[in-house]
Amino acid sequence: MTDIPAIGPEKTAVITGGAAGIGLAVAKSLAGKGMNIVLVDIRVDVLEAAAAEVKEAGAAAVMTRDTDVPDRAAVDALREAVYARFAHVDVLMCNAGIQPGSDVFDSTDT
Repeated sequence: MTDIPAIGPEKTAVITGGAAGIGLAVAKSLAGKGMNIVLVDIRVDVLEAAAAEVKEAGAAAVMTRDTDVPDRAAVDALREAVYARFAHVDVLMCNAGIQPGSDVFDSTDT
């Protein structure tokens, strides 16, 4: 596999929807590369447990942030906090979102 310059030690990843599911899985994988990980989620009840898992997976540093991504002011505040702590972002994974009460494979309406 080809090396990806944005992934590795001293690099920083910001992952929205990072407290569970695919976001957490990616965070743990990137943590294993020695990266700084910023977990962004609105589910504050699971953020700290997720941060512990990411740190255990090998992250150089873990930052958590309760941010509702449709709120522009909240995203601006997130950006400022991330740059204040890590000075740069190398990977941005926009993974936040929910789809309650729907089934992408349900074709009864078509």
